Amino acid sequence: MKGLVIAIAMAALAFVVGRWSAGGAPVSASAVGAAAQGSAAAPAPRLDPASAGAVRTIIRQELAAAPAAPKPEEPPPVERDPVALAKAHDLVDRAVAVGHWTTADARALKGVLPRLTADEWEEVMTALAAHANEGRLRVETSGSLLAPEEVK
Repeated sequence: MKGLVIAIAMAALAFVVGRWSAGGAPVSASAVGAAAQGSAAAPAPRLDPASAGAVRTIIRQELAAAPAAPKPEEPPPVERDPVALAKAHDLVDRAVAVGHWTTADARALKGVLPRLTADEWEEVMTALAAHANEGRLRVETSGSLLAPEEVK
């Protein structure tokens, strides 16, 4: 959208460039380009009120005619899957029982997480993080609890 506005503004400037002046003298194309890029070396061109109004009108018309950006689609809600939740908790409980979290554990949990609701996902990940943070679980993956690589 920003690119469209810039293109429209540049087209409008090209349309009215003959009416631009700085202190009564015509402004060169290089001065217009330097002013558009914010260069302090070029004098700020002045646009007469009629031309400024034309530019605003053209920009408004182009923006009104531009298609609206599509809204991102919400993912469909996940239906509650008690079996997936039980499997996720079982993976965490078994890892705590042996005292370490491996790449295989991470992969298995990553396979179950998409079948959990947002609240269930948070419940499982909070429990897993709490066990790791309290030292009951030695993490043997690199980076995060769901990282695919083992620490060597």
